[in-house]
Amino acid sequence: MPSQQQVVYVDGEFRNPGPYDWTNGMTLQDAITAAGGLTDFAHLRLRIRHADGSMQIYKMKSGYHLTNNPPIQAGDSIMSPRYYF
Repeated sequence: MPSQQQVVYVDGEFRNPGPYDWTNGMTLQDAITAAGGLTDFAHLRLRIRHADGSMQIYKMKSGYHLTNNPPIQAGDSIMSPRYYF
């Protein structure tokens, strides 16, 4: 397994959650794609907890299209909570 500094963590309502290799220039969409996309139960808000402890929330449009595709850094954690109907 790669060291903590070289991965991003994808958790929650992704088809294949887990750690993924981080690459220079990686974006939120790249991480979503690496994790196989979102499940049918994914919420339209994604949370990114950065390695420095700060957190940001990004909204998706219906159909799971990002309204913003920010870069992510090694050690970041991306969370897609479950949407409860």
